[in-house]
Amino acid sequence: MLEIPYHAGKLNQMLIQLLLLILFALTSCLKGECHQNEQAHQNPHVCPIPTPKHAAKIDKKTPETERAAVFKDYFCEILTFTSAMTIQLTLNLPPHPRGFHLITSLVEEATGQLPDTGIMHVLIQHTSAGLSLNENADASVRYDFEAFMNHLVPENHPLYTHIYEGSDDMPAHLKASIIGSSVTIPITDGRLNLGTWQGIYLCEFRNHGGTRRLVITIIS
Repeated sequence: MLEIPYHAGKLNQMLIQLLLLILFALTSCLKGECHQNEQAHQNPHVCPIPTPKHAAKIDKKTPETERAAVFKDYFCEILTFTSAMTIQLTLNLPPHPRGFHLITSLVEEATGQLPDTGIMHVLIQHTSAGLSLNENADASVRYDFEAFMNHLVPENHPLYTHIYEGSDDMPAHLKASIIGSSVTIPITDGRLNLGTWQGIYLCEFRNHGGTRRLVITIIS
């Protein structure tokens, strides 16, 4: 018969107690029974950050009730930082001609009131169009973008084998990968925190691209 050394059995017992304390702390936080401090009084729906009193090192002499309070507060802190609010919506852009187009105002109108602080991520769900951030004042920049991209990725290149959807299709796929399919913008004081001369570009690479769909995700 296998005998477990005394110290090994004691270690297993301590691990089980630790696991039970963690489960108790997590359950308490989920029920909103977090340890109260000043921040909790100001906003009872948010778990407080551990106070210095309960942030002391736990050792074998620490009473079980105090251990539970420590674990509960730390789990509350984790839950607080992972309870961010997320809003997601879809914006269908009307057909645009081939080229680069400012759509900042369309995105802002679609999202409405923004949180005070956060992040906005915008994804275009197509493989023949892209999104970018660039010059929002001088329209010649957008014309130059179109001219340069056409020079960089020409139509009817002899290496192309994907040609059955039109001469503009394969170049559109390549341009979309070069430019990218998403942009991420910080939100500050309830507004998109873009640079003075920055705007959101729809980069339409097809001659007749049609409606383009954007997925906008706001995290605050």
